[in-house]
Amino acid sequence: MVPTNRQRAASRPLSAWLQLFGGFRLEARSGQNGIACPVDIPTAKGRALIAYLAVGSGARVTRERLSALLWGESEARKARQNLRQVLVKIERALSARGLSILDIDKRSVGLRLDGLSVDIWDFESLVAVGTPAALAKATRLYAGDFLGPEDFETIEFGEWLSEQRSRYQDLALASLSILADRQCATRHNSAAVGTLRSLLAIDPCHEPAHRQLMSLYDAAGMADVALAQYRTCKSILRRDLDVAPDTATEALYRKIQDSLATKRAAIKPPDDRGDVATDRRLPSIDGIASGPQATVVSVEAEWAQRLKNRDPGTCFALSQSLMLSGRACDAVAHARRALWRSVQSGRTDPFWFLAERIMFRMHLYAPRLSVLCRELTGRAADFLGRSEWRAALESLTANAMIAGLAGKAEAMHRSLADAEDLLARARGVGAEIEWHQVAGFGRVWSGDGGGACEHFDRALSLATAAGNLVRAAMLRGFRGRARLLDGPGLEAGRDLTAAIDMTEQLGHVPYAPLFHTWMAEFCFGEGLVDLGKTHADRAQHLNRECPQAWCHAPILRARALVYAKADQPDLARAARLLDQSRALQASLGFAPRAHNRAVLPELEDSVALRH
Repeated sequence: MVPTNRQRAASRPLSAWLQLFGGFRLEARSGQNGIACPVDIPTAKGRALIAYLAVGSGARVTRERLSALLWGESEARKARQNLRQVLVKIERALSARGLSILDIDKRSVGLRLDGLSVDIWDFESLVAVGTPAALAKATRLYAGDFLGPEDFETIEFGEWLSEQRSRYQDLALASLSILADRQCATRHNSAAVGTLRSLLAIDPCHEPAHRQLMSLYDAAGMADVALAQYRTCKSILRRDLDVAPDTATEALYRKIQDSLATKRAAIKPPDDRGDVATDRRLPSIDGIASGPQATVVSVEAEWAQRLKNRDPGTCFALSQSLMLSGRACDAVAHARRALWRSVQSGRTDPFWFLAERIMFRMHLYAPRLSVLCRELTGRAADFLGRSEWRAALESLTANAMIAGLAGKAEAMHRSLADAEDLLARARGVGAEIEWHQVAGFGRVWSGDGGGACEHFDRALSLATAAGNLVRAAMLRGFRGRARLLDGPGLEAGRDLTAAIDMTEQLGHVPYAPLFHTWMAEFCFGEGLVDLGKTHADRAQHLNRECPQAWCHAPILRARALVYAKADQPDLARAARLLDQSRALQASLGFAPRAHNRAVLPELEDSVALRH
């Protein structure tokens, strides 16, 4: 029964907080701000005594009952003497923190309820209310088994403890199951996934929860994740119970598998001729055919002609066409030649620093980031003086991108603000997409996932309306990464899965490794270790086929997760990979990112000390 005499005025601060889920913790709280000071109860028997009284809602218990419960194997006189000693130690520890929560007399012991809050009391009260909000709060209170892993010698107390653990666990499982059903009914699917994950953390063999997760993943367009969830379920059931999944689970698995096979069979691979100009809506290039008749030969002919004129913007557009047609090595070689010629001649085209373009070859610019920021700032001022709004906007957006990569947050936000003022004057959809995309990057780098999603949403809607499928695929992936900042929720996985599918259909290689590394992070966060490893391996394979320096650091972080989350974790190797990732980022001129530090929190502090 939950105590009813615990009601306190809202202005009256708690004097003590007792946590029993996940382990014993008692805190003394004083002052209006509720500063907490832990209270060390010196003996396991003392902690057990307080927990027993709390489960009884503080009701008085005779000394004979307590001594028999905690020292049942001892002679009665010796047991009573032990109880007296433990009570003295408890009172001494409480008095040191100014607490007096025990009510002791010669015959019995109880709890003083006034000013005392206990997690199990709040848990039971919230479960009794039964609303989704109350159940959500109740499940957050359940931090693990009652009294954690602590065990006791006496048989009677051990039996009582086992009974309480089972009772509270059953309450937590029932609450989570009801909460997940209600979240699904109201289409809060992402919240339902988190709830079901919490349920499986308590009971990994809860097959209906596995089945519900499979359905949610499949409905969100993540059939691969749904199938991985089935394999995880099958492995756990075989390992822990030596049984196979039931017929309902098998039927759902076959349904998802057949649906995925049908979907993949309907996908047509890209044209081997590399004709991407029409279907993928590449930026138009003067003098190059843009219809179905466009071929790689015409692109190369135009390249040879334009290279003589040293036109950086056209050179890059041509190298991009080669990249999208599957000729990555030729594209990078062409871009490298044009870039060095531009640098040697003192020319720096701002188009080269916008969004996807900067990623190809930032390693070539790393030593010149600060110089480039100054150049672009001066160029933007010059364009503004001549009222060339579009050129000024492009220079400011490029400057914001470079400043953000270099970790100069103030300069990045200043350039973005100046560029935003020009959006209405420039009147270009492409320019607005670029601005929102770079603004989204800036929010991601600072750890603001919600703000980043707002910018990526706007850019995605504009790109989709313009029919720019390549850009839409990129933005889906970027939005997925932004959503990962708040944990591996359903929306993040849906965006990353869609981005991977779109890049594979479009043959757009450059961003595929990056999306696979982020999907690996999502899968590890969801507990799908095998699928996470598959995506990490795929990212590494794609980057070997089309090496891109800016992909190496994220891939190293994904490999670190593989070693850290394995059945037999190798944390030392994972830490070395994180070291390498950060060193590589530094060599490329990239500043450390807030969102990178969430990959392996248990290793990040030790890694940071080495830099």
